[in-house]
Amino acid sequence: MINEYKFRGRLNKCFNSDKIYIDESRGSWSKKFDNVIKNCLISNGVVQKSNFDLSYLHENVSNNFMKTDTAGDGISNLGKLFYEIKDEKYFDLYHSFLYWLRYKILKCDFYFQKTPTIRFWFAGQKTLTRYHTDMDLGHPPQEINIWWAFTKNKNTGFVIADNLSDCERWYGAHDFDRDLFWKNANSNNLDFNKTGESITTKANSNLIYMFDSRLIHSAIDRSGDDTTRVSIDVRVNPVEDFKSGYSGGNSRMSAKFEPGGLYGYHEKSIDQLWSKK
Repeated sequence: MINEYKFRGRLNKCFNSDKIYIDESRGSWSKKFDNVIKNCLISNGVVQKSNFDLSYLHENVSNNFMKTDTAGDGISNLGKLFYEIKDEKYFDLYHSFLYWLRYKILKCDFYFQKTPTIRFWFAGQKTLTRYHTDMDLGHPPQEINIWWAFTKNKNTGFVIADNLSDCERWYGAHDFDRDLFWKNANSNNLDFNKTGESITTKANSNLIYMFDSRLIHSAIDRSGDDTTRVSIDVRVNPVEDFKSGYSGGNSRMSAKFEPGGLYGYHEKSIDQLWSKK
């Protein structure tokens, strides 16, 4: 099997680290996303008002929107609605956020996930622990994953490995067989999960996490938390590092990670998109 840990990732080249943390207040992004998400909820008939804290969204939506059709992977009916969202202001803000990341943080052009993944982890919702990397879902190893909870929660329910070396050793113990690793990740094996616990740390609210997509991460149980977590997942792929041919994997959407690919990247890089504005 192929060992995808043999090259130095973009973040490590730029910051000498496999993951970095960004104080979101540098761009006041939490308030902006809070407003646009609430406007989307109102325009789609999910809520009737905007004067509430998203951390208590579960008190303002019907049970139908909080239902999930899978065993604890965080995809609720409300989350599915945001897969198909067409709101212009929502995407304008998303593109502005990416443009800010490009010029203030990464300082390189990149391809990016066309539609961001917005997750609503409702208070009391059960969570499946599944240690994995995005490579297990067919993503290119050159990607950078951006994860960020813009609600304030005691338990974000998300953990990330601290470095690639630990992840390489763990995958190496599986002969870099990602299908085997994915099978074990879904088995709820106690020894497997203890290894995951030993190499990961919990993410905090209101910090933007940017990490090498080869870092192992997972949702963890937060059903004891009485707040709802609203978070965003985005993948970007530096144009200089891009390699074609990645798709599918074990993902729900069978995405094709090419510019303009089905459920994959926007047809334009962030520089190409912004030059047209």
